[in-house]
Amino acid sequence: MKKIYSLWMMLLPLAVAAVSCGKEPVDTAASLSVQPTLLEFAATGNGSQSVAVTATNTEWTHEVSGAAQEWLSASLGEDGKSLLISVTDNPTAEKRSGTVSVKAVDHIEIKPIGITVQQEAGEGVQPGGSITVSPESLTFAGEGAEAQRVAVTVSNPELTWTAAPEDAAKEWITVTADGDGISVSVSDNPETDQRSGNIIITPGLDDVRPRAVRVVQEGKILPPSLDADPKEVPVFAYDGSVERIITVTAVNCDWAVRVDYTEGDAGGWVKAQTIKTEAHSALSISVGRNETLEARSASVTVYALGVENIPDIVIPVSQEACKEFFSTLTGPVAISDMESLGALQYHISPSQTWDTTNPGTYWIMDMWSSGVSQESDLFGNQSFLGSGTRIYLKLFSENIPFNDDQEFTLPAGEYRVKQYDAIINKADIVPYTVEAGRETKDLTYPSGSWYMKVDDGGFAEAGPLTGGSMTVAVDGPDTYTFTFDFVDDRGNAITGTAKGTVTKASCNFFPEEPGEDVEPDPDPDPDPDPGFGQ
Repeated sequence: MKKIYSLWMMLLPLAVAAVSCGKEPVDTAASLSVQPTLLEFAATGNGSQSVAVTATNTEWTHEVSGAAQEWLSASLGEDGKSLLISVTDNPTAEKRSGTVSVKAVDHIEIKPIGITVQQEAGEGVQPGGSITVSPESLTFAGEGAEAQRVAVTVSNPELTWTAAPEDAAKEWITVTADGDGISVSVSDNPETDQRSGNIIITPGLDDVRPRAVRVVQEGKILPPSLDADPKEVPVFAYDGSVERIITVTAVNCDWAVRVDYTEGDAGGWVKAQTIKTEAHSALSISVGRNETLEARSASVTVYALGVENIPDIVIPVSQEACKEFFSTLTGPVAISDMESLGALQYHISPSQTWDTTNPGTYWIMDMWSSGVSQESDLFGNQSFLGSGTRIYLKLFSENIPFNDDQEFTLPAGEYRVKQYDAIINKADIVPYTVEAGRETKDLTYPSGSWYMKVDDGGFAEAGPLTGGSMTVAVDGPDTYTFTFDFVDDRGNAITGTAKGTVTKASCNFFPEEPGEDVEPDPDPDPDPDPGFGQ
């Protein structure tokens, strides 16, 4: 034990010296790998296939399994890092396989790697002989294709044969005998899709296998053409709110569009945009808002690119004039059916606890006569039933602060109609004013204040309240009398009286300040949950 220890102590300086030389340790591990480990060959007509061999710190050799040496061979590639595997044609009717083993030299710890080689079955020995065809497949153009010849060779001079297309292809493939072969012709393909079929070479002996010739015909090539659907579009509204989509069908050509304006038109108000994908092509036509009191027209032309004799497609585009008036009233209105309201609803946006500078409080008052009722669908969308009168008002009262009891009263007094911007800034608010009505797309929730005549659930006529005033009298808790003296944008007087008690009410409550100059919600929940004023 002591000697061993002394020897270790003598060798220690050498080990330390070796480490201190700064040399990297050398990796002496040996390894061997091949890729791929499976090769597949057809029965006949094969070329060589290559297998990559990766060897680290070892030489290697290869060997073909004994039984497979008759038809399977392997040789070293020119780069010295691969094997070239070859097979002879398989004359048997059985699939066969063999193995090429790759082994490391002088490294018995590395297991040999086997490369499996598989080859499909051949035709085997046919006592009556065999038939071969050349070529084995034919391809024809879709139209005007010339006949093609297939050579048929027999190994037995006594062997006879016949040729005919299979039943599914008899309508378009014609086969005629041509000496030691056949002549094949096809009729024109009426479809644009490719079609295919087989010609069967049938031997006169049962122990000889038949042969097949594959026939492929391309689809019909359609001449270039261009079409659009529809070729006419409805008149665009003055506000340009609708986009028209036109499907464009282009066959074997590309296409583009241009916009043409009438003489004297400054142009620029029509936008035509192409939409092209692999599955669909279309044209989008949209227009800008017409600010004039005159209708205008233009045209969008769809035309083919780089192809002659395809007529252009001209799509007329017209837009109505801007509306001078939004009212549809034909004369003054004297309201006579609101002395006892069927419904009186309001929504209020009181000053919040953190709001000390609000000059006025925003109200939405919605009322209708007893002949009208309201309903909502599953999604909360409101609609009206019956016939009568509806007045929809947006107005500002004096400043009213929020209270925990959520009890509010519209102050009595005269409220005059005032024009406000669509977005109302706090500095512009004037108490005791009615927000004038303006252009609206939905009379159910109009912009500003409006008068509406309801007929069988629809709005028969309506007018924005653009002038005049309204007087409010408070008759009791949540009970009011409204006296109207309004004017619409055509100058029609809208007068009358409405009396009733609040049937539904709601209010805004913001515990924290959301930001400066917050616009009151112009379209609050149309059917708010009743919380007070019931």
